[in-house]
Amino acid sequence: GNVSVNLTSSCVYFRTWRGLKSHSDSTAMKSIIKSLFTIVTVDVSGWLLTPGIAEIAKHLDVQPQQEFTIVFFCVIFLNLAFASKLPIYYSASSEYRAAMKAILFGKSIDTNASIS
Repeated sequence: GNVSVNLTSSCVYFRTWRGLKSHSDSTAMKSIIKSLFTIVTVDVSGWLLTPGIAEIAKHLDVQPQQEFTIVFFCVIFLNLAFASKLPIYYSASSEYRAAMKAILFGKSIDTNASIS
């Protein structure tokens, strides 16, 4: 179940990355591709490590409480993947920074600004 979903997600990310890479003629697009690659790496790693370590824990000779602790620890990888997206997006472009400042601090976004 989880493996097939993760593999499908990885394929979609990979195809998107390849499609964007073929149009990477500007520095803004290169920045977007770099941030997407970083997010995909962190996201897919979190989604693969969590069930992978949990599955390994099931086959180890440990007490049920220890297995629970190991599985509980595994969720940290997913949380790191989710939490890392905001700083990555923030560093990717000025449009992301403006949107985040508007959300966090209630500042208005200049809708007439050109997107580079």
